[in-house]
Amino acid sequence: SDYAGESHDTNVSIVGEGIASSSVADPLQPLGIRIFPNPAQGIITVSGQALGPIQIEVTDALGRNVYSGKLAATGGSLDLSGLPNGSYFVRALDAKGSAGQRILLAH
Repeated sequence: SDYAGESHDTNVSIVGEGIASSSVADPLQPLGIRIFPNPAQGIITVSGQALGPIQIEVTDALGRNVYSGKLAATGGSLDLSGLPNGSYFVRALDAKGSAGQRILLAH
């Protein structure tokens, strides 16, 4: 039908960045890994029950790798206080696969 001159109200909800709404609450759920706090002041905690060591990669808003390291299967803390304030993407990899979460550093 022709919509010329007609007004239509539409409510649109945008959740995350191209991820399903069910995964927004806990994007690392498939790996059983949790990253907190978010926003962070510099120290973030990674906790979980991974299968073996957890490889962590942190990239900045431009996709540049700014941190890479390994944690025990139960997790640990990362000191990102040397990074400037901003948005970062933390990716966790273990034997089950990989998942990621965007975090905000504000210190």
